[in-house]
Amino acid sequence: RCKSPVRNPSFDNGDLSFWYGDLFTKSKIKPYSPGASGDPSDYALRSYGRSWKSNAPIMFLDNRCLIPGTNYRVTAMLKIVDSNGNPKACDPAETDPNSNKVCPAVGLKGFDCPDSSAFDRSFNEIDLGTWNANGFNRF
Repeated sequence: RCKSPVRNPSFDNGDLSFWYGDLFTKSKIKPYSPGASGDPSDYALRSYGRSWKSNAPIMFLDNRCLIPGTNYRVTAMLKIVDSNGNPKACDPAETDPNSNKVCPAVGLKGFDCPDSSAFDRSFNEIDLGTWNANGFNRF
């Protein structure tokens, strides 16, 4: 029986079940502490070894829980760091995925759809004003 399309919405105790690095580029993921709350017992997901910024973590949704015609909201707390762990800024107004200033986006891809495979990239709709490079930002 289906409970939710998202099988592991948090990273409690560092559990990354159902999350994967980019399967095509072999990027990797691991638990990162502290997470958004700042508490050492809180975890986030860290993505690394990426050859391109869009080679992001992947989660396969439980499609038994998806209802046609229903709108779903994606939320997250995000922080960008460089390969040395230093905070990195971005521009929330930038939407060119090839720009070095673009903030994280969420991509949704449907496989084996009736007409074809579908892909949608969504940028943050929350008015952040500016990106807080030293903390986690709402998505």
